[in-house]
Amino acid sequence: MLEKMKNTLLFALCALLFSCANPLKGKSPYWYNGYVYGTQAYGFFAQGKLLNAIASYKKGLAEAERYDIPQQVALYKFNIGRCYYELDQFDSALSCFSACNREYLLMADTAAACRSAGYAALCWCAKGNPDSSFAWYKQGAEWVSGKNDQALWLLVHGRLLWARDHGKEALNYFEEAFSMYKKQKAYNAMARTCYYRAGIYYYFGDYSEARKLIANALSIGDKSQERFDRWRILCVAAKICSCQNDKPGCAWFYQRALKCASQGMSFPPQEKIMECGKNLF
Repeated sequence: MLEKMKNTLLFALCALLFSCANPLKGKSPYWYNGYVYGTQAYGFFAQGKLLNAIASYKKGLAEAERYDIPQQVALYKFNIGRCYYELDQFDSALSCFSACNREYLLMADTAAACRSAGYAALCWCAKGNPDSSFAWYKQGAEWVSGKNDQALWLLVHGRLLWARDHGKEALNYFEEAFSMYKKQKAYNAMARTCYYRAGIYYYFGDYSEARKLIANALSIGDKSQERFDRWRILCVAAKICSCQNDKPGCAWFYQRALKCASQGMSFPPQEKIMECGKNLF
């Protein structure tokens, strides 16, 4: 009896929340459990607690599957893929992006399908397979529509060019993406474009310009609520300092990166950071 009363009260609370909270307005109360887990997961993701984020997204996914809410199912698969992508677990990320891409297409949600295709393309770039990346790029390019999609697609195009050793051409796409993200005040995405541009200047041996761009990335990132990838930028700052024979700077940035690295990451040793090879990533 008591359990039944608890369930009744919970259902009533869900109904009240769905009638007041804008993201859930007009939705069935059964969306609530998945939404709560998703909100919790994003908080973990933004802080760089990626393993916690995956666990929460998976709970949300289970709730969405239980109550047959396909929009949430696809969304949480995408978000789990984003976590794996930031953990450099690209095979797991690809599995998630491929699954949600199929589901978005079945729901005729081409905007979401475009985003999942974009991240699948980025995964293949990171794995060193530009041909597979281009296949996803070509598919997703058909669905590019809004400004968010356009900015992401410029970023993907730039990464694909960079993967094929067309660094100078890639710079144009990254700069255009930066301008679009700036209008949207998408600070984390702005910082990521600076990070990519710094990698290209580093490749060509222009450490001064690379260092300026990394300084910009850190400054812009200070405005963002998302800190999950700040450690990467700090690692690049350390590497550039090493290449400029700035050992105190290298050690300072490296220690900062070490302390704020995302949970679950395989962190590079300082000896690796101090190597001045051709590529940053």
